[in-house]
Amino acid sequence: MGAPSAAPGYYALLLFAHFAQQTRGLRPVAVAAPPDVASQLDGWQLDAGLGGRRLFVVNRSARSLSISVGAPARRFAVDRMTPFDPTGAGRRLDAPQVRIDGRAVGADGRWPGFAPATGLLVGGRMRLSLGAGEAAVVSFPVG
Repeated sequence: MGAPSAAPGYYALLLFAHFAQQTRGLRPVAVAAPPDVASQLDGWQLDAGLGGRRLFVVNRSARSLSISVGAPARRFAVDRMTPFDPTGAGRRLDAPQVRIDGRAVGADGRWPGFAPATGLLVGGRMRLSLGAGEAAVVSFPVG
């Protein structure tokens, strides 16, 4: 029968469970997007304690897009859950697998950990690009 493999739903639970820990105040956030995809873009915000914030954004559309979000901090970290098509056919919304930060659960069931992209912000705004079917968690730590 072989070893089980993690399905996309597992990755979604892994992502949310990790980044929702020790937070409060889950609330929807209006995310400005082009009119033809605005109904397929979802955003939620959580207070991460001591003034920190986490923003979850999900692009359910079949096209890539770029949005601008308010950034209440000088630093950010972005973790991405992206569709993955091991066949190389380029499937996005119907991809059979996903990856978080380009990583997959190992054949032994172990998660190798998160590997966010990080950076510095200037001017109180951040440009966030999202691929088709991609979800991102943007963390704005204090300090």
